Amino acid sequence: MLRDDEQNEEEGITLYKQVIQVAQKEGDYTTRRMLEEILAEEENHINTFGKLIVGMTEPFTQPEMSNLG
Repeated sequence: MLRDDEQNEEEGITLYKQVIQVAQKEGDYTTRRMLEEILAEEENHINTFGKLIVGMTEPFTQPEMSNLG
């Protein structure tokens, strides 16, 4: 589920970047700034998903108690 969320965020980021470019070309600076703020939030989300995914994969998972000797 996290990987799907991460992929959706990546797609959203790509879309926001494209729309920001259009707003820039059209001279719509208000929309551009609004979308840049949303883009920053989306980038934070993808960072969070990435950290969660890494935390769930070896060697980053917690060792089993039986391995602690």
